[in-house]
Amino acid sequence: MNIFQLLAEACTACQGFHTSHSRRAWSHSATMDDLKKLPIKSKLMTVGQFREDGILNLNYYCGMKRAPNKGASKRPAVRKDGSRCTQKKKGSGVASKTTDQATCSMQDGVIQDDIHSVSSVDVYLQQLVQEEGYTFVDRLGSTIILQDFNLDLRQLQRHIFRFVSRRSVKFIDCYDWAYACSCNPSNHDLIWNMDCCQQVKYIGSNEHGYASYSEIVSQVFILNGSHEVPHLGVIVSSHTFDRIGVVKCEDDKTICMVCNRPCLHTNALKLYRENMTHDNTPEPIQHIFENMGSPKLPQNREKRSSKPISFKPIPFHVTQDFKMKINTGFKKLAYQDPTTGRYVLLPDGHLCPHCGHAITTQQFTATHEDIPVFLRDEIARADVFSVTCSMCERVVPCDGQEYSVLNMGHFLIGYDVLRDYLNNFLHGSRPVYTYFRVWEDNLDDRGITHSELTYHRFLNAWYGFLSLVDVDFRNGFSCPLCEKNEGGLPQIIICDGTSLSFRRDMMTVHAEPEETCYFERTSTHSSRVFLRSRQTRELLQRYCSPATPMSERDHKDLLSAMSTNHHTLHMFLLSIDDGSRRCPPPYRRFLSDISRNFPVCSLLPSSPPVRELVQMLLSGVNIRQLPGKWAALQAHVPLLFDLFCADASLIPLPIALHELLKDMWAVSQQPFIHSSLNHQCDSVPSKPRAYFPSLPLLHCRGRYGADKSPPDSSCEKTFRGHPFLLPGIFTIFCEHGICYGFELMESCESANIPFSIFNTRFTKAPSVVIYDFACNLHAYCLNRDPIFFQETRFLVDRFHWKNHKACPSSYHLSSYPSLSHLNSQVNEQANAGLKKIKGQVSYMSEDHFLSHCELYLYNKNHHLRKSLLGNH
Repeated sequence: MNIFQLLAEACTACQGFHTSHSRRAWSHSATMDDLKKLPIKSKLMTVGQFREDGILNLNYYCGMKRAPNKGASKRPAVRKDGSRCTQKKKGSGVASKTTDQATCSMQDGVIQDDIHSVSSVDVYLQQLVQEEGYTFVDRLGSTIILQDFNLDLRQLQRHIFRFVSRRSVKFIDCYDWAYACSCNPSNHDLIWNMDCCQQVKYIGSNEHGYASYSEIVSQVFILNGSHEVPHLGVIVSSHTFDRIGVVKCEDDKTICMVCNRPCLHTNALKLYRENMTHDNTPEPIQHIFENMGSPKLPQNREKRSSKPISFKPIPFHVTQDFKMKINTGFKKLAYQDPTTGRYVLLPDGHLCPHCGHAITTQQFTATHEDIPVFLRDEIARADVFSVTCSMCERVVPCDGQEYSVLNMGHFLIGYDVLRDYLNNFLHGSRPVYTYFRVWEDNLDDRGITHSELTYHRFLNAWYGFLSLVDVDFRNGFSCPLCEKNEGGLPQIIICDGTSLSFRRDMMTVHAEPEETCYFERTSTHSSRVFLRSRQTRELLQRYCSPATPMSERDHKDLLSAMSTNHHTLHMFLLSIDDGSRRCPPPYRRFLSDISRNFPVCSLLPSSPPVRELVQMLLSGVNIRQLPGKWAALQAHVPLLFDLFCADASLIPLPIALHELLKDMWAVSQQPFIHSSLNHQCDSVPSKPRAYFPSLPLLHCRGRYGADKSPPDSSCEKTFRGHPFLLPGIFTIFCEHGICYGFELMESCESANIPFSIFNTRFTKAPSVVIYDFACNLHAYCLNRDPIFFQETRFLVDRFHWKNHKACPSSYHLSSYPSLSHLNSQVNEQANAGLKKIKGQVSYMSEDHFLSHCELYLYNKNHHLRKSLLGNH
């Protein structure tokens, strides 16, 4: 198949399944049955040429064999001049090869043709070929970018593009190509989920079609998912997008001509433009960006920027001098010209912000005249001046901080308004729009006109103010008490995810960091549990059930399985058996936890204190007579502590329990025997969606052999996601309630998020991690970096423990009296506070969402830090 046949089929497919719309052609799609009923049998003909008189000869073109239109008139078509047009065959789309030609005239760039002689598909195809309104995304021609076609005007729409994808589909009696257009995503999904051909048909190239095709392919450049389209713009495609976009750079703007709105494609190109370098960017792409003209502005109207002219940092914590300026007010700080009645604002400061040289000249230039100054209770007028530095010859604008206002260029807005909303945002749940409307109503009550300040201008002023707020985030996201620990890191972490997020289509495209380090899995889950057989575990759990005794057959099967595979446990069961086929109460919890499908190291942690305690017990030491060791046993191994409390005769250890404990300790060490610390990666990638000011990245995460395996844990957690919003953010807190940062979750909450945070930002793993899915997190860490988390205790908070039916009690926070003082709900309580700003930030861009979250959490930390420092 050649290029013109492929174009003809694509045009026919779109034409066959779409009807005209006043604004957007091809808005409706037929069913898959209609797709099969439309046989597309194209043969290559010579493409018609324009004659000197402007008549397009359509003697030879790609003819489409279709069934005759039953509703069409059988009379010959009549042109506007009264002449009749003859056809070779009724119902045929092929024109006659004799003197009775089908013709169309070019009038004002619009083709006026005979509807009955030349179909819209044929006209569309001709215009695409003549004006080069198409390009191919791949070499197999599976995706084609086409200019849209207006069925009413019968001409190309040069600023609207569609992409047509095709796939070889298996029908009942044959294989055939099926086409889908981007204007109907449901039809695309329908075709792409049909039974497809096992081999993709190869698109051959003949002499005529190959030349045109290779000319296009030779100008395509793959740049982080972007392809340059000759004469049109930039094709933006990525594995993260569901659709392909055609982005045009014009007047310092990027416009997607497929989506017809700001979208992921325009965001991707903007990001590429910001980060591109001339060393790795091909010349055509550089040419597109370098030749972008300046915005076309209306006459006598200047360009209005959404970014502030002000540049000085604005203190978040109000100093005494700053309080004095706000209390004095703008009208007393600025000089009022008695002639015009307007206030005069001069550049404040004696040093040039660009070169640091002292400004000595007093020659000021008017930058903006008679612009509004929006204050909380009134509106004033002002003239703003600038000065030119004599050293660097750069313009120094008026910042406005000396007058307690923010300079936005064409208007000024008082700090009293912006700080008033800042406090509303930090302590309430009032969105910007609500505050703006209340402020407008207050001015209306005073009879003050405020039409010059629109909501979008106010929103830009707020964003500009927020970007200048001076905050020490590194100090604000750290605990003053945890800083005294080894390494200055928190030892106890409480973490969880919250549903606070923003729209998925507002995400900024970031390049995924390349993980170069690979680590093999050193142990398996089955080697870490005490009872590997599921049937044996179920029998032992039935034995520990207090409801009814086991049947005689089940009891015999249990003892038989134990004697074969677990000799030490068999000896212990025989030593406590009282003939009732039911576990005695003092030993139920101990045996029940052993029978769980979880690592033994969750019962006997592999930490130095526990290792010392186990050695003392195996040596026959009566630790009940050693208060320090007895308290350590309660703090680190509550399972053995409760067992010894229930049966005092077990100390010193009897021979059966001695051998069982020895066997359990050997299994608990299994994950760490052949493991090493997996921190050999030196590269430090950037993570723009993670915000931990006091916990910078130390190294990359790396790739692990267990990443391709399903989770080992038998405990599950279900998630309900929002159809349009991202899952949320994942926050970590210390035991004192200080938030150390958060990470944006791009997919459903998983153990990979806390693992990556601890593994890449902590020099030493926390001693305790409290998480509502800690059982799964423990298994996840053991599968990847067991040495790093060898001394970490993973615990489930008190509120969520009721949902963990299959987990051993060693994961329950309440099992450890030494941690009874912890508020395990500190994360849940903080997340409840975050919901106050959910209505405002959910529909922000990614950058604004992150900046609002960090400021909100910083303010919470600031008040808690003051309380902690005051109490200590």
